[in-house]
Amino acid sequence: MNIRAGAVALSMLMLTAIATSALLIDHDEKGQSDALAVDSSAALPIKEDGVSVLVRKSAEPSEEAIGHSAGVDWLSRYHESTDDFALARDLGDAAVAGDARVEYLLGQVLLRCQVQKIVLAPYAEGTVAERIELHLANGPSGPEHSRARFRREASRCERLFSEDPFAGQDLPDEARGFGYWSKLAVESGDPRALMDRAFRTVAGRPASSDVEKDRVFREALMADVRMAFSSRDPAALFAIGGLFSYPTVTAKPEQGYAWQVAACEAGYDCSLANPDWGFACVESGACLVGETLLDAMQRDFGSARYAEIYAKAQDIQYKIKTNDWDGLQQYLEIK
Repeated sequence: MNIRAGAVALSMLMLTAIATSALLIDHDEKGQSDALAVDSSAALPIKEDGVSVLVRKSAEPSEEAIGHSAGVDWLSRYHESTDDFALARDLGDAAVAGDARVEYLLGQVLLRCQVQKIVLAPYAEGTVAERIELHLANGPSGPEHSRARFRREASRCERLFSEDPFAGQDLPDEARGFGYWSKLAVESGDPRALMDRAFRTVAGRPASSDVEKDRVFREALMADVRMAFSSRDPAALFAIGGLFSYPTVTAKPEQGYAWQVAACEAGYDCSLANPDWGFACVESGACLVGETLLDAMQRDFGSARYAEIYAKAQDIQYKIKTNDWDGLQQYLEIK
């Protein structure tokens, strides 16, 4: 796996996913962006007794939420699910109790099944399995591992297409859509949700040279990045790396690679088998089982350039530990 192509592909994949979600979310975030531009050090809207306020750190999950999530590896369940109806139902119990990460994952489950529902919509007759085969028969041919993956990912949504995972819960109608839970996750300060919003901000970057619009864009983007940095969540740090290696965001992609290495060192799963970013390369045979991002970087960049990136990653880690936001600005340069 070529790391240069992989990093750009990762950013493109994230931007594509965010753009897709932006088309489906029925709300206008302009007001949020304007609020963020007022004070990039503090601008995060969060719920408190039903009132939107600004806070400087993520909300802590309630004791009830902790109880629902105790001993549950929700991320593994998300990746390994064969029945997204059952997963959404279980996530819903913990999300209602106020677990921000579960709110985020629940939104992602509903989103991925909404996408599958749209893909299969032209084939209205027959079982879900029959509709999947019709889609594959009428679409462009692809390798068998990709076709098998589509079958698996569409099939797990079958019950969610027709059943309500929140039946019996006192929730508004909009809770059946992923946008409701995604917005709650942002309001609750989940760093993964904040980085999704950061990618959405980049995807909607104004094309004009208007100075004021550019200022609003930069301050909104950096407000979310700052909250993600403050969380020290390895997955959020990795997402910062993906964002700041994208060529339309920065002229210095090495800064993004350094953030990704720092995330790996902080505990993020940087194996190429990680479905969040490995593009199923192990499944397809395009990369080696057990290979990691760091292995790929050393091979593709060479020892001298990798050493420079690694040194930057060490500095990023130190500045994260010492909460040195100003010192990190050299690794967060925007075009």
